[in-house]
Amino acid sequence: MSDGPIVVRPISEERIEDRLELCWGGVEGWRDRDVVEESRTWLENANRAFSPTTFIAYRNGDADPVGMIEFLPASLIDEFGLVPCRTAPERACWSSDPAAVDTAENAIFLACLWVDPDAQREGVGRTLLTHLLESDVVRDYDGIYTYVTERDAEFVDPDAGVWWPVGPREFYESFGFEALRNLPDSPCVVLYRSLEP
Repeated sequence: MSDGPIVVRPISEERIEDRLELCWGGVEGWRDRDVVEESRTWLENANRAFSPTTFIAYRNGDADPVGMIEFLPASLIDEFGLVPCRTAPERACWSSDPAAVDTAENAIFLACLWVDPDAQREGVGRTLLTHLLESDVVRDYDGIYTYVTERDAEFVDPDAGVWWPVGPREFYESFGFEALRNLPDSPCVVLYRSLEP
């Protein structure tokens, strides 16, 4: 990886491939996988209803995508679900409904914060979360929430999805997120940050 500055860009039709490559580029034949095509369709459809759903971090201008943060208003989860590559059901943090938390009525659900392993510990995740929290995207929402659990960076079956990649609890707490509660029958904790001034 280059030592160039990190630049954050919103997802667009032209950047969907960069977003997909961040998740799947290390998997042989990734472009031909059904889950990748399903994820592409999800990104196209969700971004027509709420845009952007994703910020992508680049080095060297727009040449090297090194990370992303993905989110969706909780009110749209019933309509769109989550991107297919994030929903390996046997490993997901929730049993059925990721929006079923008390704070979700007018909140943003942070579904993914992913940094390429070669760019970790270089401030990419911090830059992405700061960018989201300071963006106009969250301006009309009361708060933002996510689920965290123990870190597990290993892929499960690539056709089923990947483990819940949002990062460690301490990272979010350093941004003012607070633990609300544990999820029943789950190793996950709901973290929430108010966005009200």
